[in-house]
Amino acid sequence: MRSVTDKKALILEEETRFTNSLASRIIDKPELSLWMILIPIIFVFYFYQLQRFTSSKKRFTENYLIAIKRALHAVESLEEEENPDFDKLAQTTELPEKAREQQVELFKCQSQHYFRLLNANGETYEDLIRQVYQKPNHYREYCEQLNQAEKRLNESLLSRVTEDSESISRMVTRFQIASKELRNEALERIYQLN
Repeated sequence: MRSVTDKKALILEEETRFTNSLASRIIDKPELSLWMILIPIIFVFYFYQLQRFTSSKKRFTENYLIAIKRALHAVESLEEEENPDFDKLAQTTELPEKAREQQVELFKCQSQHYFRLLNANGETYEDLIRQVYQKPNHYREYCEQLNQAEKRLNESLLSRVTEDSESISRMVTRFQIASKELRNEALERIYQLN
């Protein structure tokens, strides 16, 4: 049986994999074409864009994982399914005050999930998920709760954006679609539905 520390590492590994995949789907990667190789200045520009893509993807992953790590850390030492101080946890973020209610909702959803995983038995992340959510529909329900909590937080944040709101709104929509697709793919992989 794995220790809580080992299970935490499994969870973070899976969340990192999810976040990297999400970044790859929502951040446009420059494409290299044959003619770019033939014109040196264009080729240099391509590598500059590729470097920006890699840097953006890394920054996105690091920032996305901050809240996940906070939620996971908040429940790591709990012995019962009690609630940590979510309001205090939300205050540690740099989000506007008016978005904290939605952040608390997201933290609650994630924390309950992580608490269950940390207290489950299994050797792999997939084993933990299957023990906590014994049927695919149970895991799908959790994923939908998480998608909705993220959507409400994003909508709350979008309502405060004044500059380039249309562009940001498109990015958030891509984020929500990609998140849902990746979670559905994870469900199929975990429960071997294909």
